[in-house]
Amino acid sequence: MKSRMHETKNSTIFNQNIKPRHSEHSEESSIINELPGFFATLRMTKLTYLAILASLLDLVLFISFWLAIKQLRAKLSLHITHFP
Repeated sequence: MKSRMHETKNSTIFNQNIKPRHSEHSEESSIINELPGFFATLRMTKLTYLAILASLLDLVLFISFWLAIKQLRAKLSLHITHFP
């Protein structure tokens, strides 16, 4: 399919359907017809969701291990000061 660019006052619409406009409502219907294609480009695959979830889990694990090591170091330094 060929795409043709229609310029409006404030925006640019890429129209997949190369058809002449017959009525004043055709621009609105053109925008409505473009929405599924627009959202198809933004649609994320399951692999993308899995990658985002894995990165968030990695961040949570990093913060929790960092806090655990911080507490462990504080606890060990407290025990070391009590040794004679």
